[in-house]
Amino acid sequence: MFYGSEPPPTDSVWHAAKEHGFQNKIFQRSKHNKEKMVDTQLTVDLMKDIYTELDPATDRLIIIAGDADYVPAILAARDRGFHVKVAFWQHASAAIRKAASEFQPLNGHLNDLTHKRRRP
Repeated sequence: MFYGSEPPPTDSVWHAAKEHGFQNKIFQRSKHNKEKMVDTQLTVDLMKDIYTELDPATDRLIIIAGDADYVPAILAARDRGFHVKVAFWQHASAAIRKAASEFQPLNGHLNDLTHKRRRP
């Protein structure tokens, strides 16, 4: 599942996610072009899923985020036995890095994340 604000039409990451079977949850930005409801919806869905849909024996959680807003949800998932990987740039908050089971810095992967296919 991918969560975020409405990307520009030429955004390659969101298109690639959809092509690889991810469901995108896209939210409109505020009139001041600020992201709204993304963090809350991801947290609500995560909490629902760790208690009703997912199995810590077979499912892993990967969150691509860097702010500490997700720490309570990450800790709840870990308390339920889930492995929670957080991926973000090296400047992710210390709190989210500490809360995660594993942290994967995305520095050095920008080309992979913005890959654009060449047309034949």
